[in-house]
Amino acid sequence: VVPSSGLTTGGESVTVNGTNFTGATSVTFDGLPCSNASITATQIVCDTPPHAAGAVDVAVATPGGTATATNAFTYFKANTALSDLTVISTSLVGNSISVSTTLTRTTAPAGNISGATVVFTLTDPFSGITNHVGTTTGAGVATVLIPMTQRGVHTIVANYAGTADLNSSTSNTPSVTVYQRTTLS
Repeated sequence: VVPSSGLTTGGESVTVNGTNFTGATSVTFDGLPCSNASITATQIVCDTPPHAAGAVDVAVATPGGTATATNAFTYFKANTALSDLTVISTSLVGNSISVSTTLTRTTAPAGNISGATVVFTLTDPFSGITNHVGTTTGAGVATVLIPMTQRGVHTIVANYAGTADLNSSTSNTPSVTVYQRTTLS
């Protein structure tokens, strides 16, 4: 099977090579039929069906029987990336900081991912960990406002959990130094 791998979303044009394919009644990937099949005596060209990630058997059924190639095609998820977080490096207790990142699909067809949930995790020296959830826009940008309630050095990281078709990704981890407001009496 050429190519021997493709995306979980399916639609990958593959060529199955062999002999005695004339009259083939089906070509399946883990039991799921491929589409748009073009069949000759030694070659079948078709589009893969959608399937979960992993290796699958490819079977060709003909009047002479069914031939199966074990683990002949491997499905994989598309890769994603979160851009470096955009954040200011200092703030004051009581202020909120705006943090943003862009989520993109890096496997063809590459592009921005919209409508995805991105979790921004703030770790501060006193309160521990708090999560702030953002949703990506049509441009793939997720932005959250995080209130700064404690002084000290805080770190922030963004995580995208992924889906059945997209791998997870994690951003860089910048820090923000939060100062106590100074007052005079």
